[in-house]
This record gives sequence, C-alpha cells and structure tokens, in this order.
Amino acid sequence: KLHYLLRISLSFMFFSLAAVEVGTHLYWEIGGFTVHGQVLLVTWLVLAIILGLAVVGTSKLEQIPKGIQNFLESVFEYVAGIAKGEIGEYHYRPWVPYVGTIFLFIFVANWLGALIPWKLIQLPEGE
Repeated sequence: KLHYLLRISLSFMFFSLAAVEVGTHLYWEIGGFTVHGQVLLVTWLVLAIILGLAVVGTSKLEQIPKGIQNFLESVFEYVAGIAKGEIGEYHYRPWVPYVGTIFLFIFVANWLGALIPWKLIQLPEGE
C-alpha cells in the first residue's frame, strides 16, 4: 500500500510541474518588437543543439560511420524517406534540406518542452 501511495505522489509531483499557469511572463523588447523570453531562449537552445550535433557529427567523416555520424546519417535517411514518399521519386531530392531542417527543429523543440521542467527554472519576471 505504501508503494502505491508513493507512486501516486511522485506522479502527481511530475504532473504538477507540467501544469499550465496564467501569470506574468518574461517579455523582452528587441528592436521595437516584443518577444517572449522563454520562446527565444528555447529557439536558441534548439539551434545550438542541432548545429552542435552537425559540427561534431561531420568533423571526422569515415567511410563506415559510427557514433554520431551514424546517428546523423540515420536521421537523414529517415527524412529523405519521408520526403521521397510524400513528394515523389523524382522531385524529392531538392526538398530534403528544407524538410529536414523544419522536421529537426520541431522535433528537438518538442522534446525540449517535454524533458526540461521549465517551472523549476526561475525567470526574473514570472513563470
């Protein structure tokens, strides 16, 4: 019974971290535009992760890939397969970089939103 209560309390704690709250948000004025601070920070973090993986994965290219190069080639083949299936056999190749960039950005941003407990990070003006 204690194990069951502990599991319920831990799951409640996890879901309370993901709860939606209405309140003040972190806004910045940049060049006459008002931007949401957390969105801007996550965008730059996603770009840094994708560029970091690309630089590390392509720094020492090998004929038989291993490690990060193998992972990146698998991701490229997956995205190319999606583009080939949706766009067509003869027209998909020029679209792979564009479709891949959009796919990776959305994929990494969604995983960051799911994995990082943003309520634990104290922002100066709210959230």
